[in-house]
Formats: sequence, C-alpha cells, structure tokens
Amino acid sequence: MFEKLETVTKTALGGLLAASALAMMFLTVVDVIGRSVFGRPLDGANEIVEFALAICVSAGLPLVALASSHVTVSFLQIFKRHRWFGTLKRLIEAVGFLISLLVSYALWLRADFLQETGEHSQVLNVPVWILAGALSVFWCIAALAGLRVAFRRHDSTHQEPDAL
Repeated sequence: MFEKLETVTKTALGGLLAASALAMMFLTVVDVIGRSVFGRPLDGANEIVEFALAICVSAGLPLVALASSHVTVSFLQIFKRHRWFGTLKRLIEAVGFLISLLVSYALWLRADFLQETGEHSQVLNVPVWILAGALSVFWCIAALAGLRVAFRRHDSTHQEPDAL
C-alpha cells in the first residue's frame, strides 16, 4: 500500500517540480528578451519566478527524503561500529521529522495569518496565503516521507546511506 502511495507522491511532486522549473526558465528567458530587445520587461515575471522557486524547493524536499539523497555528513562514522549507532540514526531521523512538522505548522499558521490580513503579491495581486499553505503541505509531506524512509530502512531491499 505504501509503495503505491509513494509512487503517486513521487510522480505528482516530480511533475509539479518539473513544471515549476520549466516555468522559471521560460519566464526568465522571455523577461530577458523583453528587457533587452523590446526595452519592456514581462510584468509579474519576478513574482512568478519567486513563487515557482519556492515550490521547487519545497516540492523537491519530499522527493529528496524519499530517495534518501539528502546531504549527509560523515563526521559521526567513527561511531559506526558501536551498538547504539542505529539508535543514533533513528534519533536524528526523529529530530528531522519533528523539525519538518514544526516548519509545516509554522507555515500553516503564517498562511492563516496571510489569509486573515488579505495579503496579496504586489504586481499580480495573487493571494500569498495560497503559496504559504502549499509550502506547509509540502513540508508535511517531507516529514511523512522522512518517517517512511526511517521505517523502510529496516527492509532488506533498501540500502542505507553510508553517512548520517
């Protein structure tokens, strides 16, 4: 069951990430050509690129977590032979899970505040709470993805990373 959900999540987030990256590239090219050739920038391009960048980073976080391809630091490898090394890894994963949930909750509260105050972007007049709410959801998915990976590592078919 979790494999199917993981596949659907990876496909949806990967598609969203690709579309956001493509939109950023396309808008940047059009904006630069508009500035250079026609002397007129594309209105709202900077806002859309900023929104797309936020989506790329936040939507990519769960994908990185599910692939266990986040940046690792090997300074704790000297303890790898100790019995409690596995416990240390689980503790670090638990802290990562809790921090991701905390960030998700903080973004959710921020989205709620932005909706109450009616905050909009300057050029396109887009309600900013929508972006903050989406980022909150992505961080929550990242937290759940980290939890999934922590339990999946007990599986013999999945290879653990060499570093913490």
